[in-house]
Amino acid sequence: MSSFQVYQFVTVDRPLTTEAREALGRLSSRVTLSGPRVVFTYSYGDFRGDPLALVQKYFDVHAYAASYGVRSVALRLPRAAVADAAIAPYVDDDLIRCVRTRDDAVVTFSLQEDWLNDWLEESEVEDCVNALAAMRARVLRGDLGPLYVLWLASLAVEVGEAEDDDLDEEERGEEDRRFEPPVPPGLRRRLAEDSVFLDFFMVDRDLYESAIEVSADIVDPRTRPDDVRAWIAARPTEEKDAWLARVAAGEGAAVEAEIARSFAATFALDGEVSPRRRTVGELVARAAELARERQVAEVAEAQRAAEEARRAAEEARARRLDALAPKVDETWRRLARLVGEAKAKAYDEMVETLLDLRALAERDGELAEFQSRLDAVVSSLSKTSALLRRIKAAKLA
Repeated sequence: MSSFQVYQFVTVDRPLTTEAREALGRLSSRVTLSGPRVVFTYSYGDFRGDPLALVQKYFDVHAYAASYGVRSVALRLPRAAVADAAIAPYVDDDLIRCVRTRDDAVVTFSLQEDWLNDWLEESEVEDCVNALAAMRARVLRGDLGPLYVLWLASLAVEVGEAEDDDLDEEERGEEDRRFEPPVPPGLRRRLAEDSVFLDFFMVDRDLYESAIEVSADIVDPRTRPDDVRAWIAARPTEEKDAWLARVAAGEGAAVEAEIARSFAATFALDGEVSPRRRTVGELVARAAELARERQVAEVAEAQRAAEEARRAAEEARARRLDALAPKVDETWRRLARLVGEAKAKAYDEMVETLLDLRALAERDGELAEFQSRLDAVVSSLSKTSALLRRIKAAKLA
């Protein structure tokens, strides 16, 4: 099987100029430019460009995947909107890195692991890029949840590697005693969005569930339109004019994020960062506990579903037998005609009918009569009959 690589880039805040599109088109013949999205795909060969440099120069989000086990993402964050101090707790300089320029901070996360060594559809990379764009918008509104999710994905990798490594008890204890970064509020509300990103890196869902348990709830400003309108009406005219000018200049996403942050701060909607910092060991242990609880629940659900299916099948058969009861003689005559016609395609249906007739006979205490009639059918068949083989296979004779 040949290898497959796909690079997807999306710009949110900075529309691509004609010059930018021409420059991107010159990088590869395997490029698709569609609005704010640029995609490079390869079944052989490699991309000549530098993805990080392209994000810094043109784009806001990026995702890359190769069928030989490499996946990576990047988020560009304006330093004016997100302070370095807010990003720092979630960056480990190993799997998660932050490259800073004068104006921007580009957070990257990259993996090369055996469990990612699988064929990947381009649509899955597109789904990840779309999720990243939504996650980036959250960060710009002051929600650091996506950065915590990045850290969690890196933790999942470290946990998997630790299980494969021969660490002594002291080394493993040091790993387990490390504290998680601050847990932002609102992670539960973003489960569906974050799941797309976590699925892209095949992160254990139980670990995610254990992580978000202490995440506080928040209120989205968009659920309080009356308060938003009143708040905007009270803002200084000069400030609102400046916002509109920036929107006209293509900074709509940044302005939206700034307004959301300011509104949330005014109405104290941000929620609180969890005051309790758990250790990696606690998170992993809780994830294992949740996995056991989920497995028990899944077994119980499977048993419940099987019991429901069994009852439904019994009820359906009871109805079928009730309908068959007044037509027993007619049914035996019809079977005799079908045997005479020797149509192989009807044999399976005939065996099913015989099974129903036996069940009805057992229910009504007429098994001897059934056996006598069945013996008559069997005696009329040759030893090589396909119908006889089916009757024996069904353990009717």
